[in-house]
Amino acid sequence: MRIGIRIAPRTSGGGRVFVESLSNAISRADVDAECIVMIMGTSPAQWNVPRAREINVAGGALGRRLAGRYALQKALDKDPVDVLINMGNEVTSVPDVPSIMWPMTVAPLEEAAMRRLGPTLPAKLRWRTLRESIGQSVRRADSFIFNSHYTRAIYAETFQSVTHKPSTVIWPATSIPPEDTGVNPASARSRPYILAVSHLYPYKMVLELIRGYALVVQGGVPHDLVIAGSPADPDYYTQLQQEVANNGLDERVIFLGNVERRSLGRLYKEATLFVSPSISENAASFTLLDAFGHGLPVLASSTSSMPEMCQDAVRYFDPRSPHQMGEAMLEVLNDDTTLAELARRGQVRFNKLPTWETVAEDVAHFAATMTGQK
Repeated sequence: MRIGIRIAPRTSGGGRVFVESLSNAISRADVDAECIVMIMGTSPAQWNVPRAREINVAGGALGRRLAGRYALQKALDKDPVDVLINMGNEVTSVPDVPSIMWPMTVAPLEEAAMRRLGPTLPAKLRWRTLRESIGQSVRRADSFIFNSHYTRAIYAETFQSVTHKPSTVIWPATSIPPEDTGVNPASARSRPYILAVSHLYPYKMVLELIRGYALVVQGGVPHDLVIAGSPADPDYYTQLQQEVANNGLDERVIFLGNVERRSLGRLYKEATLFVSPSISENAASFTLLDAFGHGLPVLASSTSSMPEMCQDAVRYFDPRSPHQMGEAMLEVLNDDTTLAELARRGQVRFNKLPTWETVAEDVAHFAATMTGQK
């Protein structure tokens, strides 16, 4: 069986890691399947996959919607696949090839996330358009793979057609092997640190994290706050920097920007505590799973898919409350017993997560049911 994975060329970091990890796992796993990644446009960087093909589609997302089917059909005539997995919000359906939609986001379907992503009229219109586009993709898809039961439920609640088509839930695996070690970009600092890893979008609640961290500093805890992730929203990044300055935290909050994967392992290993304040995640976050794998005690948002994915391995807080976030950090950092217990629970949770080979086997099995190759 040949599995095609259709992907947009500028897929987010987490989505890119997911596709690379999955396609490589399919090549390693004991399954009767091979994989080709179909990149719908010119990719800005080399993909680390066994096999990839760029599909010549100009015009960004609009071009992929208008001309993508024709361009993909031409490519598949020369290099056919038995099933096509569409990662993300876009689905290109091709005659006689079962189409699986694999959503990578739930934010456009969550009111709590939308209140932060769409406070202005242009933003509201942009996200409303995205939501309608997702609905069109849902209608085009023959079946679905979801990364959490939470995501399947919210898609089914928003788009009734989801309930009438085959679907399955496949949890992701961790993105960074625990043995990965590079140079810690925060190692030049002498103080211990709290770690957050996230691209800087409003729904990631980094502003609230900084406000909560100000309470930690007031409480006399010596830890810095280290934030790794690209300043994806320039206006939001400016707001974060201003918040740091307003609280006199310029020497205590460190923005690292993008950190290469081989250095993330060391960054995790040398942190004291991991905090994930995001209000919206498709299946918790790779960062949470990675923190478990690196033995970190974790504090996490109590919303979205986090309770399903983290279960009892973390201490939860309301991400809309900087005060609650700050109190949680203070209490945990001042209690070595609690830190050790959270680290232990995280390791137990990590040991129950699937491997990428297991994910690949589940994907191949579901794809086979869609092609009739059970």
